[in-house]
Amino acid sequence: TAVVVGGNVSSSSSSSATSVAASLLGLGNGKLSSTASSLQSDFARTALQKTMTDLQRRHSRRQRHVKGKYGLWGRPSDRALIRGSTFDLFLVMQTHIADKRDDMKDSLNKIQSMCQKTETNLIEQATDVQSRLANLQTKLAEDTKEAIQEEERAHLTGKSLLQLKSEYASMSKQCETDLQDLAKQMCSIRQLRGQLFAAENKDPFIQDCEVSDWTPQECSVSCGGGIQTLARSIVVQPQGGSACPPLQMTSRCNEQSCPVDCSMSAWEGWSDCSAACGGGVRERIRRVEVEAVGAGEPCPSKTETESCGNDPCEEDCRLSSWTPWSNCSKACEGGFQVRMRKVSQKAKGAGYCPGPDSESRRQYKRCNEEACKPARARNGRLQCESELDVTFLIDSSSSMGFYSYHRVRKGLASLVMSFPTETSSSSRISIVAFSGPRDYKKFEKCTEATDDVVDPLADCGIWWRAHHFDDRKKASYYIDKTKFMEGSSFASGALAMALADIRGGRASAQPVVVIFTDGQVMSPRRTGEAAKALKQYARLVWVPIGKRAPLDLIKTWASQPVADNVLPVHHTSEFETVSFANRIVTAICPKVL
Repeated sequence: TAVVVGGNVSSSSSSSATSVAASLLGLGNGKLSSTASSLQSDFARTALQKTMTDLQRRHSRRQRHVKGKYGLWGRPSDRALIRGSTFDLFLVMQTHIADKRDDMKDSLNKIQSMCQKTETNLIEQATDVQSRLANLQTKLAEDTKEAIQEEERAHLTGKSLLQLKSEYASMSKQCETDLQDLAKQMCSIRQLRGQLFAAENKDPFIQDCEVSDWTPQECSVSCGGGIQTLARSIVVQPQGGSACPPLQMTSRCNEQSCPVDCSMSAWEGWSDCSAACGGGVRERIRRVEVEAVGAGEPCPSKTETESCGNDPCEEDCRLSSWTPWSNCSKACEGGFQVRMRKVSQKAKGAGYCPGPDSESRRQYKRCNEEACKPARARNGRLQCESELDVTFLIDSSSSMGFYSYHRVRKGLASLVMSFPTETSSSSRISIVAFSGPRDYKKFEKCTEATDDVVDPLADCGIWWRAHHFDDRKKASYYIDKTKFMEGSSFASGALAMALADIRGGRASAQPVVVIFTDGQVMSPRRTGEAAKALKQYARLVWVPIGKRAPLDLIKTWASQPVADNVLPVHHTSEFETVSFANRIVTAICPKVL
């Protein structure tokens, strides 16, 4: 027997295993050894070594089998059995590699999808930034233009102010000179007048008219140019002197432009928010239609901003209230009640949302823990009193082995007698035996779209033995006559076929699928996908057989709770006991007698 250390076959036993495998396969020992050494993949080398070790183990086991142990159909030839087993093992290797390939493709697709979303998000952000930049650049250009115009106006106004100041100073100086000249002329005239009177030896009393300063009256208008009256009064009446000048005159006033209030256009629409979440800003603008003039009301702000996108970018989902507790899954021997919470609001961004099977969304509690007591059963056998559409799937692959399959078949033939089918509200029984395709080409034919006609039995190794039977004795007979098919374990195909059948079942009946297998399926990935689809319509119960069954993986394929829907059988001898039948009946049937 080969010695396996750390998953590899030791060199001392590898040659022995190779010799046995080569002789049983009809190949030369050197040819098989060269094939093994040419494999570059560690996974492939390990798998081939394991295959050869399994072949040697099976060869040794067959030598111990007594004649007639294979039942009705006799014992297959050594070479045919081992050749078929080897091909099946290599086919499983190939499908497992295909699973890894598909898993990597899924991972790649997820990464590409995430990258696409990230790229789209970045493009949207860049587009938004470019749009905002264009708006800001337009606004900057407009403001720059207005600033230049204001600077030009200020420059012209400054020049006008300097010119007016210069003119004012010049005119003030001229007026002062003119007044001084007039005062000198008045003085000279008065002196001349006195000299003339003195020449005539006269000395009269002469008083010139004296008037007050001008008093301006209110301007007729406040702006735009008006008329203002200036008045003065007589301070001293004239006596022989000069007469009084005019006491009233008019002049222009308030010639500055009238003030004009600024007039603005209506607000334009709001810009896009600078951030979709986490807090951003948006703005809107309006334009100046009429500039303020003079002391007119100045223009208010041309822009207005407000906060937006204040929702958090990452927010956990919200859950509804708990549903009421369901009915107990078992009538006795300890079942479960379940209550659930649904998602009332999805998570945002990277927010957390617990899975549907997590403790925060699905809870169980034990119920009906008392022992079952058969009421009207023979030999202590319980009877199912619930209305069920039960589909039993039996693994008939090479990995199960003929002898194990024989015991499972006998146990199942006895088990169906616990499901009365005599009334319209009783159970209906379907039986499917499955192995799998004989080569990868047929596997692809069974799993991919094709124009060829697919024969479920010849191509896929799936055999409908009983279809919605309402006669349990007839169903038991058909199970007992179901032959061992060998081959790979195409569990995903059997589950998919059961799902198609369940969709056309009775609306009043609860659909249940029970699969008996050692778990050595040819495609774990496809099996998981098929199980997930089936669980949306029916309860899926797994009965793993043997110590090599991958329980951790099977638990992910079964319905919840796992304790009710994964029922391990460590040895096929258990199938011959009444306790096994009762265990299955209490597990899948809510009401038993």
